[in-house]
Order: sequence, then structure tokens, then C-alpha cells
Amino acid sequence: MIGRWLPVASLACLALIGILGLQAVVRSITDIDRANMNLSWSGDEPPPEIVEMWLWRDFGYLIAMPAFATLFAASLLALAVIGARFPAARIAERIAERRADAVADQWAGPVSGLDAHDERSRVGAEPGAHH
Repeated sequence: MIGRWLPVASLACLALIGILGLQAVVRSITDIDRANMNLSWSGDEPPPEIVEMWLWRDFGYLIAMPAFATLFAASLLALAVIGARFPAARIAERIAERRADAVADQWAGPVSGLDAHDERSRVGAEPGAHH
């Protein structure tokens, strides 16, 4: 039973990691943008601290956000596929069980052919039995 729900739980955890990671990246980029509003420097080149801050912002926009968004979207897609597969698998199991029961009912009767043959063999094998 646990094995049946393990993929769902792991994909839900991946989706949660994607959401939390995306939220963390958006917050950090927002903080960097707020800090950029108050920046000023003299000369043509910005100080190394500002360049480093811009690099982190670019990393967030270009790498971290798409990575977490892809993780989140892929996890949700996989959850949707697995979620759709579970009811379909249950329906297929029920149909197979009903077909198997119908076949068993078709072959079952008061005494099936094999049972009658076995009964005759047993009766014939009893000591003192006459035919």
C-alpha cells in the first residue's frame, strides 16, 4: 500500500521544493532590486559589491528562477499523470475482476466436467465399488 503512494508523495515534495525555491529566488531578487534603488557611485565603473549584487540578481533571473519553475511544473505534470492513472488503473482492475468472475460463473455449475470425472474416478477406485 505504501509503495502505491510513494511516487505521489515524492512528486508532491518536489513540487513543494519548487514552490519554496521559486519563492526564495523571487524574494532575493526583490531585495536586490530594492537595494539597487538606493545605490549611487561616482565614476564610470560601479564598485565590486554592486557588480556582485547584479551578478546574483542575474543568476536568480537566468538560472535559479527557471530551474525552480521547471521543477515545480514538471512535478505538477507528473502528479497530474499519476493522479489520472490511479483511477484508470482501479477501473481496469475492477473490469478485469468482473470479467474473471463472469468467466468463472460461466464455467461453474452444479458439477463441472472435471469434477464429475474426478468423482467417477474416486468412486471407481473405492474398494468394493461395482459399476
